[in-house]
Amino acid sequence: MASDSVFRIFRRFDFLTVRTLLYLQDELCELEDRLNALDDSDLQSGNHAHTVSLHSRRHDQNQQQKALPAEIQVKLKTYHGAFNEYAEVASLRKPQKLYLDSVRNWLDGRKPTRRKARSRDTSVQYYSRSTIRRLVRTILTMLAVVLLFVPVIVLYYMHRPSAKLAVIAIFLFCFALPLALWTKSGNHEIFTALATYAMSPYHHILGYLG
Repeated sequence: MASDSVFRIFRRFDFLTVRTLLYLQDELCELEDRLNALDDSDLQSGNHAHTVSLHSRRHDQNQQQKALPAEIQVKLKTYHGAFNEYAEVASLRKPQKLYLDSVRNWLDGRKPTRRKARSRDTSVQYYSRSTIRRLVRTILTMLAVVLLFVPVIVLYYMHRPSAKLAVIAIFLFCFALPLALWTKSGNHEIFTALATYAMSPYHHILGYLG
């Protein structure tokens, strides 16, 4: 997993985190009820001087009401810290399914948490992400060259205009399909690339028809 950053996938423990937040929330609700009960008790006592003292922390003679806000403050700090940390973790981008499946398959085959792990399969070869990227670029470059020159060569040896139009249509489809499936290009980008690609075969057939 340390060989490439895309494989550093860890559980978020959503269930445990939510349970912890709910537990802290319940504790805060209990503290809130206790504080409201103390306030109501003071209001119902009929002691006007003591009721007025509730508006000032320094003049409050109720020791419970002095200690309770400090306890609430500590609990709120813990709750807000846990909430912000979970919000930060929850905002992280989910791993791609390809990498997630790779990690799951590796864990299922290796079982590193077990005492007896299976022996590594020497027939499995790992390639780094940069190597795979270079290989894909090489294949795409070769495919682009083939799609550019092959239709020109084919059209050069063809004489029937209808057959040339069919060849152009086929190669335009072969060019547009990888753009739509293998890239994240938008519709206008695909149409622009398709029009640019079509210029060479079209020039050839238009020159022939002219």
